Amino acid sequence: MPKVACDESRERLIQELIAGVGEFKKVVRMRTGVAYKVPTRDILEKGLREEGLNQYPIWEDKTDVRP
Repeated sequence: MPKVACDESRERLIQELIAGVGEFKKVVRMRTGVAYKVPTRDILEKGLREEGLNQYPIWEDKTDVRP
C-alpha cells in the first residue's frame, strides 16, 4: 500500500518529537522503583502500560549510585 500524505506528516511529527525529547525515556515502575529504557517512538505509537514494561531493558545509569 503506498504511503499517503498523512503517513508522511505523522512520521515527520514523530521525528520532531523524538529530536526534542530524546530517543529513549526513563520509565520507572512505581511499585518496584525499577527503571526501564523505553523508546519514545513506542510511547507515541503504542502507548505505555505497566504490564508491558518487562519487554524493555533495565535503565543502566552509570551515575546512579545505590547504597
